[in-house]
Amino acid sequence: MLAGRGGVPDSSGWPVAEDLTGYYREHWPAKPLAVPLEEDPGVVLANLYGAEDAGADVVVSLCRVGRRVPRAKVRVEVRLLDSEDPDDNPNIAFVLDDLARSIATWRDQGKRVVVHCVQAERRTPAVAAAYLAHHLGTTGAEAWERVARQLPTARRNRVFEQALKSRWPGGQRAST
Repeated sequence: MLAGRGGVPDSSGWPVAEDLTGYYREHWPAKPLAVPLEEDPGVVLANLYGAEDAGADVVVSLCRVGRRVPRAKVRVEVRLLDSEDPDDNPNIAFVLDDLARSIATWRDQGKRVVVHCVQAERRTPAVAAAYLAHHLGTTGAEAWERVARQLPTARRNRVFEQALKSRWPGGQRAST
């Protein structure tokens, strides 16, 4: 990322900042949030502020984070943009499917997984819905509705919803 930016970090200090929590608190303040999925409490949906203390073996960060925050045994950073422009996430159905399968694998290994973005509004619920669709064998639309009922911050994103519907249209359990 630095090479693409001519060696200069962005206005938040990313990707070289140790911790972007202060930047996010200044621009998007919120109380810590961490909600275990009813269908699988070993998967926790969080905002950035709740992810740190959720007790995860694996943290999946869907937003820019610092080099050391949040701490976990395994950290996975996914460049998923909170955008309704399809060109900003051109492979979104693949990314959601890959994350769903990865979360399922970690859960099969007995690991507690926390999925977070800054405010747990659109990216986090989309990934949670992908996991539920994969895990339960339900449609992407039904999985989204389940997540939206559980996560009070969930907001619709038409691009993410379309990807869920196209990848999980008929409710068949995906093979791993």
